[in-house]
Amino acid sequence: MRALRPGTGLLILVLLPVILLASCGRKGPPTLPVYEQPLAPSELTAIHREGGIFLEWDYPSRKRRMVKEFSIMRSGTSIAATRELSYVDSDIKTAREYSYKVLALSKEGVPGEGLREVKLKVLEVPSAPAGLEAEVVAGGVRLRWSHPQEGVLFNVYRSAERGLSPMRPVNRESITSTEFIDNPYMAKPVFYTVRAFTGGPERHEGAKSGEVEVRPEDFVPSPPEKLKAVVAGGKVLLAWEESPEVWVMAYRVYRALEGEDFVLIGESRTPTFIDGEVLEGRVSYKVRALGPAPEGPLSGAVSVRAE
Repeated sequence: MRALRPGTGLLILVLLPVILLASCGRKGPPTLPVYEQPLAPSELTAIHREGGIFLEWDYPSRKRRMVKEFSIMRSGTSIAATRELSYVDSDIKTAREYSYKVLALSKEGVPGEGLREVKLKVLEVPSAPAGLEAEVVAGGVRLRWSHPQEGVLFNVYRSAERGLSPMRPVNRESITSTEFIDNPYMAKPVFYTVRAFTGGPERHEGAKSGEVEVRPEDFVPSPPEKLKAVVAGGKVLLAWEESPEVWVMAYRVYRALEGEDFVLIGESRTPTFIDGEVLEGRVSYKVRALGPAPEGPLSGAVSVRAE
């Protein structure tokens, strides 16, 4: 057997760990994502209503899978844990002040940074608004109600399901009167309630009002007005006044040849239409606006003589 040259054994010992690491198939430094500190929740809000303090916060959906749960801290002590983005603390007493913070915990229980602390002193809440009514108007849905107290503010809540109590109101600013106009997207029925409150961002809300339902079929547009028709270049150009209802979605145009009934010939999202079909003789047109569900009444007719 041929003897190894002096120093060869030492070289093999030095290179062996390098060869083993190269053969393990790793293409980068090892990571421990489960031990990473999770992001802090954001936008923590606290609302006092119906015998409890309602907490709500936001968290990026793409990061939720890395979070085991959220820890609810009150005055520095953990009082609960939840997988949801909200929590209700029912163990409260009037005239006491409470401070809250929410921590995200990783799958391995590693806590993230705490969300900013919010403080709220429990105060008496106003009574519920009464006599809530809804009316569909040109600007949307007009809500009206009454309240016996002065100096209180109001929030309007809209839900797609009967009986639900959303946390976030429709109105961006506090309502100082007993009237509000909402302009919802009306693909399905919606349900409205109103609450009176005092305070600022950490508000003290009373019980909700009675509930009113508004349906898509309640939105019936008025008939378009001042329909005009002009023959130009072998085409008939139609124009009319834009409907006053902000929730009108489109217009349908109807045509009647002389001695015949009106038939639908097209739609337009603007108050104009071009009839490019080659026609002869007297032609009449009518237009109707289209709401979230029903059509409105037909406009008056306008006639031209096509040549």
